[in-house]
Amino acid sequence: MKPLVSVLMPTLDSERTLEMCLASIRRQTLGRDEVEILIADGGSKDRTRAIAAEHGAVVLENERVLPEYGLNVALTAARGRYAIMLGSDEVLTNERSFAMKVRVLEENPHVHNVVPGGFETPEGYPAISDYVNRFGDPCSFFMHRIDASDMWNMLQERYRVARAEPDYLVFQLSPRDVLPICDDGHFFSLEYLRTIADPADLSIIPRLLNLMAREHRQLAVVKDDFMRHYSTSDYRTAKRKIEWRIVGNVHHVASGSVGYASREDLQPAAFSMKKYFFIPYSLSVIGPVIDAARMTVRYRNAAMLYHVPLTTFAGLSILKHTALKALGVKVGHGVYGK
Repeated sequence: MKPLVSVLMPTLDSERTLEMCLASIRRQTLGRDEVEILIADGGSKDRTRAIAAEHGAVVLENERVLPEYGLNVALTAARGRYAIMLGSDEVLTNERSFAMKVRVLEENPHVHNVVPGGFETPEGYPAISDYVNRFGDPCSFFMHRIDASDMWNMLQERYRVARAEPDYLVFQLSPRDVLPICDDGHFFSLEYLRTIADPADLSIIPRLLNLMAREHRQLAVVKDDFMRHYSTSDYRTAKRKIEWRIVGNVHHVASGSVGYASREDLQPAAFSMKKYFFIPYSLSVIGPVIDAARMTVRYRNAAMLYHVPLTTFAGLSILKHTALKALGVKVGHGVYGK
């Protein structure tokens, strides 16, 4: 029998959090034979593969190491009717998460994507993790301004509700609406994806949501469907991750594994132009300071003040790598966060 849900997960030396992540998947109310876990491993030297085996996961080889390639490997091998992209440091807090999302897609034939309800920061984690879990990075904040810690309420502020049920919402987006970023936790109809694209095509990885919502422009969110994100973010790690994304977008657009550069053609025209205002915004100082102050008051969380130095760093990093590219200097795309 084919599984109902395929879990797509890239790993690399993930033993610190993988046990918690896989245990939360196996606690789902769907039967064990209904969920296949596909681990695309980039050459782990720790217990990652052993932990995967203990939970009945299938380990695949990700020879190109980077997580986007790992997702591509797992997506190509997936046999489920539905699929979800999960990071190895993310723990499902709702045991009915998969079952609810399957129900949403089966009850709404024009909905092919369910976004996560939000990301929680584990108790005792660095304050900067709160900022990262809400906004990802300063570029994402500037382009989308979506609080990913509470998608249930944030999406209602942003989009028109087409169907409201006690435990889930369906949104109808207009052609002028900017589609939200949705990578980790994105639950989608793999069956539908196969009718519009080749799952083996690497270029679809960063724009799955955009491709699948193109025709009907609908998406859904389930209530109280949170993921606890065990990110190791401290200030230095956050800066490395920001630069890693910038290197990908500036130097490695042709790889098909980057973010904004490969998503622009599926967004409103104004969205593509907005990115050019990030540099003036980031170097103005006053813009980031105002936004940081507003967020600090709104969320009553001083961690939002990290927005100022991280935004300045991102702007300077974009200028640096743009100059290096213009000079013909090749910059490698190393391991994420390293």
